[in-house]
Amino acid sequence: DLALRRLRLVEDIAAARDDIEGACGQSPLLWATTARADAQSLSHRQARRILAESSRPILLLLGTGWGLAPSVMREVDAILEAIRGVDGYNHLSVRCAAAILLDRLLAAER
Repeated sequence: DLALRRLRLVEDIAAARDDIEGACGQSPLLWATTARADAQSLSHRQARRILAESSRPILLLLGTGWGLAPSVMREVDAILEAIRGVDGYNHLSVRCAAAILLDRLLAAER
């Protein structure tokens, strides 16, 4: 229940950005995920460093099995590297991908 009380519903990505800017005092960087391999992607290591060194908020967008719309992908500041599994399999449910991604970005170093 505590986690659900923290949620705020918004109409679209622009409204989410505005909401974050109002709460944090600065516009968030917009990061997206994709299952596709992309040479231009931001590695999880690079993303961790940005999160550690910057005070700027991040709005992380996770797509569905069909991915995010091309119009959304054109607007993002960075695309995070795809989560790779054994034998190249990387089609995960959004919940699983989110959990793995949050662990890779926010978990304490071991």
